Amino acid sequence: NGRGWYLNLQTWREFAQSQKDWHPFPVTMPTNVVLALCAGLRELLAEGIPQRWQRYQTLAARLRAGLQELGFQPLAADSCAAPVVTAARSLPGIPSGQVVQFLEQAHGIKIAGGGLGPLHDVIFRVGLMAPSVSERDIDDVLAALADFKRRVEAKDWP
Repeated sequence: NGRGWYLNLQTWREFAQSQKDWHPFPVTMPTNVVLALCAGLRELLAEGIPQRWQRYQTLAARLRAGLQELGFQPLAADSCAAPVVTAARSLPGIPSGQVVQFLEQAHGIKIAGGGLGPLHDVIFRVGLMAPSVSERDIDDVLAALADFKRRVEAKDWP
């Protein structure tokens, strides 16, 4: 059926209900995974789900607007974009791997590259999910991308 075992709570429920008389736990989870889940849930509930969602939306809107100003077009339309990660197209003719490499080497900022299939080396991704991501972080990414664009236009990269 294509479902995994170790992190699939539906599988856990299925076995907990159908075989509870002799085998209530279908897997032995690594303790650190369970503790990490509990810690993440505590942080989420402390911040509040609506507040967390609003923070992600605010950060994503700031990032997306800045990307568009710089000429990096977001992959998804605003109406259907996920607020926890933004995928954007590289500048025309520039492999996205160069964007990723530049941000890390010149600014110490790690973003994700890639894309699969036809998007390979076409898009890069900026994650917003960490509780520590702030508007300043978004501004730093945008400033680094502006620096990249300036250097490309000046033929100073790669």
